[in-house]
Amino acid sequence: MRVTGFKMPIFVVVAVVAAAASSSLLAQSVSEAHAELDGAASFTYFTAPDGVCGPGSAVCTFPTGINAEGVIAGYYIGVNATNHGFVRLANGKVVDFDVPGSACPSGYSSCTMPTGINAQGTIVGTFSDASGVTHGFLRNAAGNYTPFDPTGSAFTQPYAINSHGTVTGVYCSTSACHGFVRSKDGAFTDIDVPGAVNGTWGSAINDRGEVAGLYGDASDMLHAFLRTADGTITAFEPPRLWAMHSICCRRTSLT
Repeated sequence: MRVTGFKMPIFVVVAVVAAAASSSLLAQSVSEAHAELDGAASFTYFTAPDGVCGPGSAVCTFPTGINAEGVIAGYYIGVNATNHGFVRLANGKVVDFDVPGSACPSGYSSCTMPTGINAQGTIVGTFSDASGVTHGFLRNAAGNYTPFDPTGSAFTQPYAINSHGTVTGVYCSTSACHGFVRSKDGAFTDIDVPGAVNGTWGSAINDRGEVAGLYGDASDMLHAFLRTADGTITAFEPPRLWAMHSICCRRTSLT
């Protein structure tokens, strides 16, 4: 998507911060597992069937979510450096998929990109159409698709889904970006953190309907927030985050 005339949050920042946090948690989990199980651990490696590693690409297959049944959702890089969705079942079978109507016009790689999966096996994600417009989608365990966009959206990016089918993410109009909650019945509620001059987006949601996410202030700095199911918003930051502000926590223009 190309949106001009305003700055929107750069989603790479979220991915980098999330990856760093995940790496730290993984290291802690592995350490605790070794302490408790005396080294009893096993790894299963897999790659989506049509994953391709092109020049400069070190990873072909990107898992983005796993549920309690061990079903994994994610995307892989196929031919022409285009992204396609996959689901890996608990028995190890990998099924790739593309949302009906998805396409990768010139300059766009995200044909289909799952971002999360819930307990029922419903996958949430994003896809691009032939005009380069980005939409959200749901794919249930039976393989049925539901595309969606909040009213006025020129770009929709869902990030997470809970076991009730409630989704959170971000959408952008031609002038601003807003967080959103989408209920199972398809009703949307905007999230705009007070002081969020430069965008709000939800990045995680639990089964109580609590949303965690980020927002940008007037100084282009990113901050965290928690929104409870009744709409109460609490902004917060780790005590020592100030040391990282100049490195990781600014937005960028999307042109």
